[in-house]
Amino acid sequence: MERTIRLKQSNSSRPYNAEERPCKGTQTEQDLTRQLGTAEVGKEKGQQTLFLSERRIGGLQPSLQKNGSNLQSTEQCAEALSARVSDLEKQSQAFRALEREKNAEIKALQMELELFASDKQKYISKLGAKIDKLKTSAREREDRFETLKEENARLRSHGNDLPLPRFGQDLDSSAANKDDRIRKLTLRNNELVTLLQVFDIPVDQRSSRSVDTSKELSSVNHSIKQIARSLIRSGKHAIRWPGPETFGKEHPELYLLVKNNIGSISDLPSETNPAVRTLMSAVLHDWVFYSDFWTSLSRGSPLFGQYKNVIERYGEILDHKSRCERIPSGCSSLPSPTGSSKFLRNIDRAAHRALITEDVDFREYKLPAKAHSLTLDLVDILQPLLDGPIKLDTIAHIKELFNRCFKLRAQLLLHDNRQYEMVLYMPGDLFDPTTMETETPDGCKVTIPEDKVERRVRWCVHGLLREYDNSEHGKIDQNNVKMVECKDFICRNSDQRQVGKLVSEKAIVILE
Repeated sequence: MERTIRLKQSNSSRPYNAEERPCKGTQTEQDLTRQLGTAEVGKEKGQQTLFLSERRIGGLQPSLQKNGSNLQSTEQCAEALSARVSDLEKQSQAFRALEREKNAEIKALQMELELFASDKQKYISKLGAKIDKLKTSAREREDRFETLKEENARLRSHGNDLPLPRFGQDLDSSAANKDDRIRKLTLRNNELVTLLQVFDIPVDQRSSRSVDTSKELSSVNHSIKQIARSLIRSGKHAIRWPGPETFGKEHPELYLLVKNNIGSISDLPSETNPAVRTLMSAVLHDWVFYSDFWTSLSRGSPLFGQYKNVIERYGEILDHKSRCERIPSGCSSLPSPTGSSKFLRNIDRAAHRALITEDVDFREYKLPAKAHSLTLDLVDILQPLLDGPIKLDTIAHIKELFNRCFKLRAQLLLHDNRQYEMVLYMPGDLFDPTTMETETPDGCKVTIPEDKVERRVRWCVHGLLREYDNSEHGKIDQNNVKMVECKDFICRNSDQRQVGKLVSEKAIVILE
């Protein structure tokens, strides 16, 4: 083959010459024919070899497939064994954890058993000591009895004609009478001490206040802000106030709120945030933090029932006092029923305390019902101004606000005899930096420069709380001494407020 190729290459390298072409049947042509035959024979042999290889491969394919299937089965078995080993490890861990838990329980039971044995030993020791004490007491009684028998024999030997006592019955009767006497005296002493604690409340008592009024009023302000923001988020960005010509007739409650705390309808803001805050501060001032709140709330007999209770208890204890041979030293200052106005105020305060602390129906049902009623009244006022219904979560916030204010009032009443005032500033009042701080209508803080420029209040969106010493409250008309009132909140003018103490944060106002 190579020779033929070389021959072709050598012949192609020179020009073609017809004379040089080999003749048919020459030696060269025969050689070429022989070479071509050899090549064809080799090609046939290669094809036969390839065919045999393909047949062998085809014969090996089933064996290979079988081996692959066996290998796959082996892998699956290995995975199953691995999963089984993992499950066994988990079960082993769970068993060890359970073993530790049981060991801990066994140790706890052992400790409990040891403690029980120790307590049992202590109990046995105490019981033995008690038995010894009883034996000693029995021996003492026997000795006493022998002594009495000897005394009896001695009296008989001297011919005493006096009747001899029956020792067993008389001694037992004397002991029973003594125990009964001690019990009665103890009960009477406890009643007198209780009476002293209930009624003898000094007017000038200046103990620390049990409630943080500043913190509570700040929480009230925060709740009012949340209610205003909730209304704004619901799309109520402005207040539509009624016309001045129909204001008083169509909205009498709103008219009174505006008249008492704001002035006129022309002074009211149209933006929701300052309008709602101003209006709700006025509502709390007039509906909650006023002098006759407890009296108006208790109409229908709960408070008067407590008056009856307290006075009856007082009368019973006074009867004991009049028959008592010796008044305990701790009750020497017990008030007299013919005492001064202090006694009447203390009677009133005791009744209010009993109403708030002892009357579960009043605390759990009456107060929440009042909060619900005031909430509905306020919603009835706000809805016409906002052109649409108020969301339920906003109504729930309003009710929670009233409940918080009720709780604050009760805590102030139960503490002492101090009096308080919720102060709201009217439009046009002179700005006082000692009692006021300023905000924008949107609720942002504003710093006022320290100059001598007079500034006027436009709206008061949150009030302040003042505390007064009520010692002068005792100066009452003796003709009305039977009229008992519990006025823990009062109202004073601007000149009288100077003697009061600020017990909350400053009032929040918006300036002109």
